[in-house]
Amino acid sequence: MKRMILSFAVILTALLFLSGCGVGVHSVASGKEDVASLVFTDNAIHNIIVTIDGKDYSTQTVKVKGYKPGMNIKNTVLNTIKIEPGQHSVIVKSGDNELFRKRIFVSTGENKVINL
Repeated sequence: MKRMILSFAVILTALLFLSGCGVGVHSVASGKEDVASLVFTDNAIHNIIVTIDGKDYSTQTVKVKGYKPGMNIKNTVLNTIKIEPGQHSVIVKSGDNELFRKRIFVSTGENKVINL
């Protein structure tokens, strides 16, 4: 009888300790961020005003000498504008001079480089 009670106590204790060791359920979301970015290059670094679909952004150009096609540009707050993927009307001005006007399309995760 003592042996049966002791066995029952050991089994019950083991069940209590082992039931707390389960692996929880974890969910992971991955994939490309639903955003695209625009970077503008020119012969020199200077401040520009970019109008995208009627909304103005103040940014800087990246010097062309420092950029080669296919090369990654370090995206900073000063030289990158993040926008939603799709078609956009883009106008770039430096002072009163209009440097660029075009309707463009950007894909999800795309970093589009526009040479002024």
